[in-house]
Amino acid sequence: MSHTDWSSLGRPADNVPAQFVPDPAYLLVPDTVVTCLVHLVDLRDSTRLTLAESDAGPDPGSARGDYEVSPAGRYHVRPAERLRLDCRTRRAIGIVGR
Repeated sequence: MSHTDWSSLGRPADNVPAQFVPDPAYLLVPDTVVTCLVHLVDLRDSTRLTLAESDAGPDPGSARGDYEVSPAGRYHVRPAERLRLDCRTRRAIGIVGR
């Protein structure tokens, strides 16, 4: 059972792109069976995001996902934190605890 507080916006992330894009290394693997894409990348520097947990959200199309960030420390995400994204727009919402 998940205890994630999906209403939390977290703290602001630093230097995130306007939008993350699907990771081309995984385009051959159909990962769109879930609401949020499993693998994303920041094209500016190849930072990779991997979906750890997601929530459908309160309204249709409002899914949110918490992503592990690699390399560690990008966007000021600490080891015990994840980057929360709006899964429809793939834009950062903020940094949240695990």
